[in-house]
Amino acid sequence: MPFFVMFLTILFSVSFGVHYMVLHRLSRIFEFQYSWKVFPLFVLITANFLAVVFLSRVVWNSAMRVWWIAMVTYIGALWITFAVVVVYAMIQLAVHVVLPIPARVSQVVVIGVTLTLVLYSLYNARHIEVHTLEFSSPKLRESLTIVQLTDLHLGALNGASYVERIVAQTNALKPDLVALTGDLVDIGTTADILHGFNNLNAPAFFVWGNHDQFLREDEVKRIFSATPIRILKNETHVFQNALEIIGLDYIERQPEPHNDARPILASLDPRGELFTLLLTHAPLPFEQMDGHAIDLQLAGHTHAGQIVPFNFLVKTRYPMLKGFYTSGERAIYVSSGAGTWGPPMRLGTRSEITVIRLLPLPPDSDQQLLVRNE
Repeated sequence: MPFFVMFLTILFSVSFGVHYMVLHRLSRIFEFQYSWKVFPLFVLITANFLAVVFLSRVVWNSAMRVWWIAMVTYIGALWITFAVVVVYAMIQLAVHVVLPIPARVSQVVVIGVTLTLVLYSLYNARHIEVHTLEFSSPKLRESLTIVQLTDLHLGALNGASYVERIVAQTNALKPDLVALTGDLVDIGTTADILHGFNNLNAPAFFVWGNHDQFLREDEVKRIFSATPIRILKNETHVFQNALEIIGLDYIERQPEPHNDARPILASLDPRGELFTLLLTHAPLPFEQMDGHAIDLQLAGHTHAGQIVPFNFLVKTRYPMLKGFYTSGERAIYVSSGAGTWGPPMRLGTRSEITVIRLLPLPPDSDQQLLVRNE
């Protein structure tokens, strides 16, 4: 079966199943009847979503932006409603043998919980926390502060005012450098949206993510050319003779075999005398860094699952879903990101800006001290 046909089959099947489950459970809770005539509406909604996804890559204007936001918000609200009715069905089943729940109680609970979760998830996605961690190493001769920004997804949902807000928060943290680990731009991004990055008080380094590829590479470079953002694509940069920064291209668009970063790292051959920082969009497993003098990797991409229980699904693909991971004297930090993809919602996850404070250890120290601060 061709991939596209298989994709459409899975998409329409999942969409139909979710819509049907929501409609069926709501009909039981609110005591109304429905007929098969409503089923084609499920197909129409899914087709409408596919249409806006594909058309948005061809034409972008205010009407398309409204259409996009409406569809992705609907999908998020639908998923939360699905989760609520499924969980509530299990609760009803568990307590029914003891005490049946009155219909009016069920109606109030389902409406109240669903609305609360939808509104909270919309608010929660816009509330950005600052997460701080410290990394000490004998390779460091002086303290450095790095701010990691990842998965902002500028364009359709997040515009110029959002960038200004992010830049203000970043500057307040007084970084020595800013690491942009992919998915900075997305559908609908223009040069005007990125103008706020000109107010950054520190140099910024960017590596490609998968959504950055929705714009042509030459278009992204043109937009970035009016900002202080420097693109690192499978290259290194020595920062203030204190830090060696390696910037990897989005590894999953690399040639085979198996999206392996090892040949790229071998060609770059990090020297190891300086503290070495690896910037990559999707988290790179420790084994792919074996044999290379890499001290700390910063990544994003996963959104920590964004809306539960997607975290369980995402974790099957990316075991390092979110947070701090260590192996020997090397570490990886996977940020949940400051923005959202698809629904402008977060449930069970947080939007974050990450501050990494690199601290020196005595030259005769033979180990690194890792300290994580919430």
